[in-house]
Amino acid sequence: IIYLKEKLPHIRVVGVELSKDLANVAYSKGLSASELIVGSGYQLPFVNEEFDVVIETGMLHHVKYPSKIIDEMQR
Repeated sequence: IIYLKEKLPHIRVVGVELSKDLANVAYSKGLSASELIVGSGYQLPFVNEEFDVVIETGMLHHVKYPSKIIDEMQR
């Protein structure tokens, strides 16, 4: 998120982190709670079609129902 913010300051970037501890690490590096929310990929707190692009990086193999998370990302 920090990298994207630096390279593309004109776009809105929002991340979702399940772990409060890992989110706190990101907050200590300068991210705000609106840029990185603590939450589950199974129930994203966004309205339908709120984003133009959604990216998942290295987490689907950690979840029990990856297809449900993909469905939520596409929503």
